[in-house]
Amino acid sequence: MSKQSGNMRLKRQGGGSSGGKAGGGSYKYKPVKGGKRVQKSENKIFALVMACIIVFGIGMFIFLKAIYPVTTGAKTPSTAVTVNGQKMPGWLYDYYKIQYEDYYCSYFSGFTKAQIIALYGQEAYDDFYLDLLPFIEKSAFEDVIISAYTSQLAKEYGLKVSKEEIQAEHKAYLDLFEEQKIDYALWLKYYGLTEKRFLSYIELDLSERKLRDHLYDLVEMGDAEAEAEARKVFDEKPEEWQPRKVSHILIKVSNWSDETKQKAAYEEAMRLIEMLIEDPSRFAELAEEFSEDDASAKDGGFYDAFIFGNCYIPSLGYSFDEAFVDAAFELASVGDFTLEPVKGYWGYHIVKLEAVVTEFENLEEAEHDYIIAYLNTGLFVDKYNEVMKEKDDNAKIKRKVRFIAWTKGDEEYPR
Repeated sequence: MSKQSGNMRLKRQGGGSSGGKAGGGSYKYKPVKGGKRVQKSENKIFALVMACIIVFGIGMFIFLKAIYPVTTGAKTPSTAVTVNGQKMPGWLYDYYKIQYEDYYCSYFSGFTKAQIIALYGQEAYDDFYLDLLPFIEKSAFEDVIISAYTSQLAKEYGLKVSKEEIQAEHKAYLDLFEEQKIDYALWLKYYGLTEKRFLSYIELDLSERKLRDHLYDLVEMGDAEAEAEARKVFDEKPEEWQPRKVSHILIKVSNWSDETKQKAAYEEAMRLIEMLIEDPSRFAELAEEFSEDDASAKDGGFYDAFIFGNCYIPSLGYSFDEAFVDAAFELASVGDFTLEPVKGYWGYHIVKLEAVVTEFENLEEAEHDYIIAYLNTGLFVDKYNEVMKEKDDNAKIKRKVRFIAWTKGDEEYPR
């Protein structure tokens, strides 16, 4: 799971190295097999040459092992790293690696591992995986370190995880798997886990959650202070904290579509903008007819939810596309719409400003509470970073796992 606070967990879910091979097992070095003992031979030169070849082969094997100490098919050691005397298991490093593989795969390509293999083949994915591997190794290793820090800090604060809490969390996972029709045994196998290891992971995760909750409680503002701070940021930073409602028209096109499709989508959006310039009152009509956002098109493109300048929508519980929100906050007056198509994740948008809250007292409850929660979260993040930095500055770390692709700081843990 992600080691960052926030509304999204930026950890990958799914996608593993098949058969434990990283990058398709491109690099494998095997010991050179010694030849049969040379029997009596009249050709002593031949025997000497053979002996030299054997010695040379063994020497090359040792040399290659030194240069490439871990191959793509190598097994992770039982202890990935020792942090302040605490041994962090190799399986945890592997578990985080598998999670990050899918995350970075989707992040950099827009496709899942399975989609890439289906479209381009296993060999193409193996090459792509080797490009991802430095990011995967770095992120997974750092998360193992963070898991060690948080479990140690939880103990220092006297925060304990009971067996009952672990069992309850485990049952929650099993109920979720049953609801989503996920085979638990296959899921464990996919992530290289046993049930015992999974229970250990749950304990680490619960320990981290308890630490975060404890730190949040330590810094959370009282009601009066929080209300004053919320009002202050609302008045001082209207571009971020005065929420807006919008309508939009979406012409879908993927970021990975070819140039012809991109151009066609852009031209269609421009055609609609030109129609709106002639008659702005047609926005809802055109949205119903042409917008490819099914959720809003039936309502004339209208989103009945406030968005903030940091892209978050409290009443819906998720973030909007950054380019979309930036465009909404650049519109000067209610009724204005973008005169150029806005390229977002899902395609080209035409955004129209419908409402702005300019008075703190007029905030709806969800928006009011979100501002306060955001400010408290900022205090928590500062506190969390403070205790983690102190832990990191004084940490004694001995790495056991060796990296295949991430070479920076290979001799010691880099921060």
